[in-house]
This record gives sequence, structure tokens and C-alpha cells, in this order.
Amino acid sequence: MENMRKIVVHVTAGTGMDNWEFYEVDPKVERGVIDNFAEEAAIEWADSYGIGDPGNYPDEQDFEDDEDGYSDAIDEWEAASHDWDQVEGSFEDYVPEKHDGYSMTGTPEFQRFSS
Repeated sequence: MENMRKIVVHVTAGTGMDNWEFYEVDPKVERGVIDNFAEEAAIEWADSYGIGDPGNYPDEQDFEDDEDGYSDAIDEWEAASHDWDQVEGSFEDYVPEKHDGYSMTGTPEFQRFSS
């Protein structure tokens, strides 16, 4: 895998539990593709902590015969979306001195990036 660009994708969900993943990327891959990938990774990371997209507001019509269910759904939505503004995904070029400490072993294992 010579001539591959090495990057680090950082995701956070505002929970204090950040994550770093290491990738080898074909240099022809455009920055916007990697940006989108990092943003999607952050959404998945937030979802793993129960932080939901505020755009997924419960539809009252789904609870026509269940007022308590709708109220419960609103409460769950509010609890899950309160940290949404802290969800963030980004990437930067890999620098061993800076990023090796983010690996559990101190030696990162790089995944092959595919869009």
C-alpha cells in the first residue's frame, strides 16, 4: 500500500468518550468525501451512546391512540438529542508523535478507507 495517505478520523459525541480511527486513503480521494465519512462516523458514534438526531422528532400521528406513549416518546427524544450540537467528526493527516497515543497499543492499525 505504497503512496497511500494516512489519516486519523476523530469523532466525539459530547459524552467525554472520543474515538480515533486510523485509515490509509488513496490520495485521489477528495477531501469532501473524507469529511462526509467523518461526519457519518460521528453520527454512528453518537448513536452508540443513545444521542439521537433532533430531526427524528416523534410524529404525533404515530401515537393517535396512545397519549402516554407519545409523551414518553417526546421525553426519550429530548433526552437523546440534548447533546446533538456536540456531535462532531473530523480528520487530519496522521502524525506519529501526535496520534500514536490514541491507539490502544501505541501502534495504530490502519484500515483501508473505502467510500
